[in-house]
Amino acid sequence: MVIDVQNGCLVKPPPNPRYVALSYVWGYVKVNLAEEHNLRERLSAGSFFRLMADLTTVIRDAIMLVKELSEQYLWVDQLCIVQDGDKKMGTLRKMNLIYEHAYLNIFAAEGKDANVGLSGIRPNSRNPNQLVACVSPGIFLVDILDIRDKLRESEWPTRA
Repeated sequence: MVIDVQNGCLVKPPPNPRYVALSYVWGYVKVNLAEEHNLRERLSAGSFFRLMADLTTVIRDAIMLVKELSEQYLWVDQLCIVQDGDKKMGTLRKMNLIYEHAYLNIFAAEGKDANVGLSGIRPNSRNPNQLVACVSPGIFLVDILDIRDKLRESEWPTRA
């Protein structure tokens, strides 16, 4: 399953869908999971719009980014894998393929948990020392001066 960010719900994607995948650190914050008991609600149109305040910052930011990129589908492990379902382990074994086939992968490498969010998505969330270039209206490239240092400080490479 994937999140349809335009319709605000989980959907079974069409064959060979174009989707964006999010990689991030869950950390020790309360996360909102897809589970058997809430799956029917998550499949109903608009359910994620109603849930938005209960989602972690990184997921809210990723939804906003995917919309801004005019893409329709977002894959996020905690919401696209039914966490108490019988297919969970099979999906976990195929996660490399999920990221490999994504049109775009978002790596949220900053911070210790899922409430840090994506720098630059919300107002005042970007480090003012970053170099920014406007690629086209509303699309910016950001150069982190030394990405290796940022990754060494990050929890992201240690997850799973």
